Amino acid sequence: MKKIIALLTVFAFVLVLAAGVYASTQTELNAAKSQLSAIDAKLVKAKKARKTAEVKKLTAQKQGLLSNMAALKAQLAAETAVAVTPVTPPPTPVVRPVQAPVSAGIFGWGINTGLTLGYVAGNSVMDVRADLIMGDGLGIGPMLGMSQNAINWKLGLGYCQGNDITGTARKAVPVYFDGILNISPDILGGIQSYLGGGVNYAVTGSGQTGGSYGGQVYYGIQGDIGLGGNTYVEVGYSIVRSGATSAPYSMKGAEVNIGTQLMW
Repeated sequence: MKKIIALLTVFAFVLVLAAGVYASTQTELNAAKSQLSAIDAKLVKAKKARKTAEVKKLTAQKQGLLSNMAALKAQLAAETAVAVTPVTPPPTPVVRPVQAPVSAGIFGWGINTGLTLGYVAGNSVMDVRADLIMGDGLGIGPMLGMSQNAINWKLGLGYCQGNDITGTARKAVPVYFDGILNISPDILGGIQSYLGGGVNYAVTGSGQTGGSYGGQVYYGIQGDIGLGGNTYVEVGYSIVRSGATSAPYSMKGAEVNIGTQLMW
């Protein structure tokens, strides 16, 4: 809109200038016509009086005046064309929404990962886990009437250290496999949240022995706070078993996790 207003202002200014120039040229042409009439009257008198020298002089003046009038008429026609030439405003630009490019990650691999730090209350267990976050390649979400992005899968490796239910210090290196159900943000007024759960198995631990199967369930909320991906907080319940010879004593309890996703 600003460009159109500026263009119309310039156009009006040009019209004013053109009108002034046109009026000046027309005045000059009218004066030349008057001079021509006067020369023609003198030329008639000189011819009658047979004043040959004056006739030649007046004839030369008349030819010069006619040439000048022809030039003025051409200039007047050009100024008229300029004055009536319409200025076409530029087409209104089409504004298209700018779409943010999809990030391929730090190294351009397009691999989504998660790094989580957790604390299991009661047994004072600290744990960390690193996960590979995968999409719903099997299309389970659409088969259940949900969106393509409703379900994700996590495959991870972790480390736990703390006490089991007997108060004995334990360590474990569990492998995790989780399923994630993403909840529509519309349900919670725009908040991104999800439900997760899965199984784990301690491949090694205290006494260099493996354990047995455990599991975890949790609810999380997430959002982008500028760390390169979604940052999340989870609350849930976790059981990890390892290092027992007679019974699979567990490191278990209510758990709080914080973590962030990174795209590689």
